[in-house]
Amino acid sequence: MLEKIFLKIKNSFKRHSCLFLFILNILVIGLLSLIIGSILSLSILTQDNLTSHQIEAKFYPLIRSLRKLSDIIYLPTYLMPSKLQTYEIAINPDDLEFLNKNLPEPYSDEILSNKYKKEVPAVLRYQGKEYDIEIRYRGQHSNHWSAPKKSWHIKIKDEELLNQKKEINLILPYDRYYATEQLGNYISKKLGVLTPESNFVKLKINNQMQGVYFEINGWTSEMIEKDNNLSGDSDIYAFDTVFLSQNALKNTNKWKKYIVNPLNQKGYENLNKLINIINYKDDTKFTQEISNILDLEKFYSWHISYLLMSTGHGNGPNLKLYFNKDTGKFEPIAWDIGQGAIKETVDQAFNKLSARMFVQPEFIKHRNQILWDYVKNDKNLKDDLKYFDKIYNKIKYDLYKDRLKIKSNLQVDFDSKQKRKQYIETYEHLQQALKNKNTFINIKTNLDQYNILAEIDLETENFSSLKFYGLEFGLKNPNIYQKFSLYNKNNYKIADFKYNSETKLFET
Repeated sequence: MLEKIFLKIKNSFKRHSCLFLFILNILVIGLLSLIIGSILSLSILTQDNLTSHQIEAKFYPLIRSLRKLSDIIYLPTYLMPSKLQTYEIAINPDDLEFLNKNLPEPYSDEILSNKYKKEVPAVLRYQGKEYDIEIRYRGQHSNHWSAPKKSWHIKIKDEELLNQKKEINLILPYDRYYATEQLGNYISKKLGVLTPESNFVKLKINNQMQGVYFEINGWTSEMIEKDNNLSGDSDIYAFDTVFLSQNALKNTNKWKKYIVNPLNQKGYENLNKLINIINYKDDTKFTQEISNILDLEKFYSWHISYLLMSTGHGNGPNLKLYFNKDTGKFEPIAWDIGQGAIKETVDQAFNKLSARMFVQPEFIKHRNQILWDYVKNDKNLKDDLKYFDKIYNKIKYDLYKDRLKIKSNLQVDFDSKQKRKQYIETYEHLQQALKNKNTFINIKTNLDQYNILAEIDLETENFSSLKFYGLEFGLKNPNIYQKFSLYNKNNYKIADFKYNSETKLFET
């Protein structure tokens, strides 16, 4: 009944939304300008040494509160029952104060380095059971910890496990665009890619509701065993965030282990082997040896999951590699996939490995075949959208009631609809890119001074590969020429031509 009332109000709002939003925006902008202008002028007069970060810290809470005025139309949803589980955490107030003080300056460019990642003891209550935990803030950038609602990292102490989980990350939902990241993880699992388990929960700290969080398992052997049915006694390598701006695939010095094979606690031999092969200058040698250390099928699928989300977020600190000791090969892990806007260039070389892989025709062909199997009809699209809608419908009422979230309810709905639409457009864009077979041929002749009869350039607009079957051409005086050879741009002979006296054509 309450949901029907809300939908009637919301639909009525939609019919008059243009006028309502216009009036609301005028009021909010005018009020913001008046208040911020007055405060800013006063601050400048009294404290002319304020930094830009300090100004942001002063005024952002006010701006966020004012832009939530439209939440009034969502009041009926506050009585809707929750569909999410709740974690309740009790932290000593002194320890909580320590965590808050031990943070970089709000809204600054400083990252959350190890000196800020200090844990404090706490108790987590869930489904009638108590767990001793260590807790701290998480997230490299200030969007995770500048506002009152912050992202958390939780570690279960002793031998206890919470739903077979040893570590938990609770991330601000807007940072993962609500149901969007969950969709990316769902697609990755469908493709057989290693993916940590993720979900949505609510959080209470010292009896104060913190709202909705995106929950994802931490980097532990339990995550590998529980979420992916693989051995936890293997290595997971991750790029160290201290070297955020440097190339992750240059050497092993910038890597660390998230989980460790007990028999190889300090060794980086496998990673070193992979990096050496990636940095081969000879493409032929690279092509021949990369399959000895990298699971190609898993890598194709991992890359496809990022293409489907139109994102290049698999570089730097987001590049995670699992070494499967049973196969002796690396498998990439889907992590923080994200979603980006459609790009004209479909293929995205977002790290050195993908850049090396997807200039080789045989690798492109296999990757594109798997991608085509996924997008060739709308079956997977319908399934993915059904899953997206299921997740968003599960969390939306709790999101509406979340008073600590940064964005208004209207913005949450708008962002989610845009991300859903964006996925449809990306999916259809990939379909068309693989269907398109436009090819153009440019021919240059009269190059005899270089002992070349002609140069033939094949230019394609398509994303899919083309199969070259052969070439036929005729000459006015064929008897003058005895034979021809076809070379590629690297001076590698592709084929020899012979003259067919019946067709009067030279052919391969």
